[in-house]
Amino acid sequence: MTNDTSPNVTETTKEPEVILMENLTRAVQLYVPPVIIVLGVVGNILAYMVMRQPQYDRSSSSYFMKVLAILDTIILVVRYLQRYIYMVNPTLVWEKNQIATIFCKEFLFITFFFMNLTHWVLAVMAVDRLIGIMFPLKALVWCSVKRSRAYIIGLAIVFGVVHFPVWWKEYDDRRGTTLRTLCQISGIFAWYNDVNEDIYYFGGYFAPVLVLLVANIGIVISVKKSGRRRNTMTTNMQGYNQKQNDKERHILIMLMLVTWAFIFFLLPLVWDYFFWEVWKPLKLEGKVVAIRLSLYECLRVWQMFNHAANFYLYCLGCERFRRHLHRTLFGHCCQGQSSEVKTLKYVRSISGSLGKDVS
Repeated sequence: MTNDTSPNVTETTKEPEVILMENLTRAVQLYVPPVIIVLGVVGNILAYMVMRQPQYDRSSSSYFMKVLAILDTIILVVRYLQRYIYMVNPTLVWEKNQIATIFCKEFLFITFFFMNLTHWVLAVMAVDRLIGIMFPLKALVWCSVKRSRAYIIGLAIVFGVVHFPVWWKEYDDRRGTTLRTLCQISGIFAWYNDVNEDIYYFGGYFAPVLVLLVANIGIVISVKKSGRRRNTMTTNMQGYNQKQNDKERHILIMLMLVTWAFIFFLLPLVWDYFFWEVWKPLKLEGKVVAIRLSLYECLRVWQMFNHAANFYLYCLGCERFRRHLHRTLFGHCCQGQSSEVKTLKYVRSISGSLGKDVS
């Protein structure tokens, strides 16, 4: 739902509480998004650099995380930065009809397409991890990087077709006072005006959140069961691959952090939409309108953290990711120390086998 007001709206007499609420909302909109955009872009670039290391190349979950870093950066730079510029100076868009029409098409398509695609990539990543835990013998076939790439391409095609009518939107300042009413479709795709928000919220928000909740519950249950089986199998098993187990645990922690953060940052906006647009327990009039719009805009800013927090969650929860990040940023130094340490250990192991004491 896009409630951006255009400059042709005339303000009526407002109550002091409403004015205070609008001023606080305006302050949040002005000062918080730039910080989120800068931190998010830097973090996503660093996350992508780490995910390009050989340790992550063969994992389907790492491939999904790498794609998420790209999509989140696109959303922060193209959608939120553009919306922030429009919010600070709306006349930049609405003064010329041609620019406003381009804004209607491009901004709304980016909003619908990339937001829905990002949410579903995360949902498919959770399902992919669940399959890998529940069916480990078939994980190499079902959870490969090649299949992950095919899933993402398929999702992109689906959302590209679903939101294709957005390119027929045109600007007309006689139609209303918000992006939703100013940017309308006429002609063969006019029906899309009435269903685009339902598709956007139900298909791109509610459905992936539901899939994530179910998949994460399944992952927790499956991990407990597989852990008990593994403990039973490895009690008398000398060749157990502890390194591979640590790698899987590392990827799983990163996935759980991202998915639960996604739910944490997105669920309030989903609830807001169902409360005001579906359930409609209160009439939108007077102070209720101000409360609703202020809450909605603050939740929009809160949602931005979903596209900026992944890298910092990786660093906070995964010691192995921090090591790989350090190696990515200071690779030559780390590699030199690593080779010297390995050489010293190798010499000591040989000298120990020969019965010599090499300090």
